[in-house]
Amino acid sequence: MTVRGIEAINLYMPTSKSDVTAAIKTDVREETGRIVEPVVVGNGDAMTSVERYRQEWTQLLANLDEDPESLRLAAFNGQLKMSKFRSIHWALLLRVLNVDHRSWHIQRAQQRSRYDKFRLDYVSNPHELAASDNDDPLSQSTQSVWNQYFSDQELFAVIRQDVVRTFPGVEFFRKSLIQNAMTNILFYYAREHPYMCYRQGMHEILAPIIFVLYSDHQSLLHFSEIAKTDINETLVNVLDTSYLEADT
Repeated sequence: MTVRGIEAINLYMPTSKSDVTAAIKTDVREETGRIVEPVVVGNGDAMTSVERYRQEWTQLLANLDEDPESLRLAAFNGQLKMSKFRSIHWALLLRVLNVDHRSWHIQRAQQRSRYDKFRLDYVSNPHELAASDNDDPLSQSTQSVWNQYFSDQELFAVIRQDVVRTFPGVEFFRKSLIQNAMTNILFYYAREHPYMCYRQGMHEILAPIIFVLYSDHQSLLHFSEIAKTDINETLVNVLDTSYLEADT
């Protein structure tokens, strides 16, 4: 059975971190064509992937403490192409996160809670609600639950139609979970910002954001598997793979 309306938001939500991983597992290097070259330190020894990862994270936090402006310059100069934390740089540049990295866990918690609230506020099914006696499926009132429901159905369908066409040659965007997440994000944005609503092409702006965040998640998972211990708590929180949709 195909669910075409906003009921799909509830139906297709993954229930655990393992569900997310299984649904969208893909080789990021294969999708991007990127090859990571070994980094050579001053004494001529090549750094391991764990050392490179940990060093980049430590340097990012140091830059935030000492010279936050350097992050913006690095982005403008194209120095983030191989970064394992590009999504965090983007979040900083877009002011989703502020430079106080010691409070990132609080910022993320607030943002994730707000995203969860969108589902409560904007996903409603009049079949499951106790509608007013004066409300019915033919009502044109702006206060009508039924009227809002049908409007949401139309909006969801328009967004979904664009999302399924996103970068057809990239396997990542053929994953059902990714398409559902993108549709949800754009639907919530449209409902939260009715003056802007949804405009054709927004899915192409969203696509690189969710892909880069997913890539950073995979880098963290790889690092965690190798490093085993001594993994920064802020890093684990800010790139928690359970929140791909919410953090995007």
